[in-house]
Amino acid sequence: ARISAIDPDSVIATIRDRTDEHEGHAVLNLQSAVVRNMSQGAALVRQEDLTVVWHNSQFLSLLALPDDFDAAQQPLVLPDLFPEWLDFAEQVRPALSAVVDGTGGHRIEGPLMRDGRSVLWVEFTISSFEHSEHGPVLVVLLSDVSQARAQRQIDQAVARLHDDLTALESNVNDLIDSIANAI
Repeated sequence: ARISAIDPDSVIATIRDRTDEHEGHAVLNLQSAVVRNMSQGAALVRQEDLTVVWHNSQFLSLLALPDDFDAAQQPLVLPDLFPEWLDFAEQVRPALSAVVDGTGGHRIEGPLMRDGRSVLWVEFTISSFEHSEHGPVLVVLLSDVSQARAQRQIDQAVARLHDDLTALESNVNDLIDSIANAI
């Protein structure tokens, strides 16, 4: 509310209903808290030069960077974070094109070398939007898919073993039938 004196005997009171604005801020604060604390790594990447302009702590954790890492002192550039992906640019280019062309998000899966010792399989989900300060940015969600990938490999190995055992059983049955017919 704003009260203004017009003359010694008169005042004008202006009242502005800010309920919607307050509720909007509450929703934004909630969404911000969710993104900061979600299990996926999240980052905003400036589309122009692929520099990370914001990230949550899980993004740093998945990259094996300390929580107090200061991207202002040492900028994070997306391709530099994944030097073991020799074809990183080739994998990311279709994702960027799909996002920029407005055809939707894109997923990429690949290995991430952490601390030069351990490999973590990660999945990128990339989408984009126009940021008021940074212009076109990519929203990058980074997920650890190591366990899911390992389970897929186990499932595939079990399926191959099952197929091999089925074929072996058929061959043994044919051999038994041949022996029985020969006797």
